[in-house]
Amino acid sequence: MTAAKEVMNLIDLVGNAHKEPGRSEVLRIIPQLPSEEGTQILQELLRRGDQDPQRCAPLHLLACACLQFVSLPSTALQTACAERLQRLIPPHSIKEARDLAQAGSLAIQPLMDFLLDDSRPPFSPTEIPSWQSEILCLRTLILIGGEEALDALADVVRHGVHASSFLELQDGWRYFDQEAYARRVILPLQQQSSMALYKKPMAFFKTLTGFEHFTHLKELRLYDCFKLKDITALAQCAA
Repeated sequence: MTAAKEVMNLIDLVGNAHKEPGRSEVLRIIPQLPSEEGTQILQELLRRGDQDPQRCAPLHLLACACLQFVSLPSTALQTACAERLQRLIPPHSIKEARDLAQAGSLAIQPLMDFLLDDSRPPFSPTEIPSWQSEILCLRTLILIGGEEALDALADVVRHGVHASSFLELQDGWRYFDQEAYARRVILPLQQQSSMALYKKPMAFFKTLTGFEHFTHLKELRLYDCFKLKDITALAQCAA
């Protein structure tokens, strides 16, 4: 297949690049293309994302992810990608967080860059947009799910999160492996001697797997345990 024909096929593929397998195919072929053809693909991703609000986030994030594989990208292309990324992160609503999560793993590193940025203004009760931005970024990682997102959440917790994010992170428990999330996310968050958990996540748990790690607790209050059938993990916790 000639390079020109492959570029034309890829431009057609861009129409499905918001989801798999189109996304992976674009990521596979971009490093093999000359700069001019790679630039055409990225420009098409940006253009289609501008025209389709429902697919904007995955298309624009894919363009940003591909930028590093375009040899000698123009300043205009770099600026265009940076502008789109700035519009996406942080999300400003739950809907934007859901849309951004459609980009999957491509969104994880940009979200991490935002969450771990120490140059952000310090949190205070009056800086509502700041802590809301953190919560929405965490929600996006939770919705993305998977091991890579769990790694990211664990890194963010180690770095430190605002107290307002605790409930969001508790709610995220039900989306991941119960034991791993308890050990890597909840345990570092919960260092006090007492802990209370409510409907989110308790209404979704059938067992208390992971609670065996909370050996420092002296008081544990659990509410809305509608599905809970197995509490054997508490024996290890008490021990």
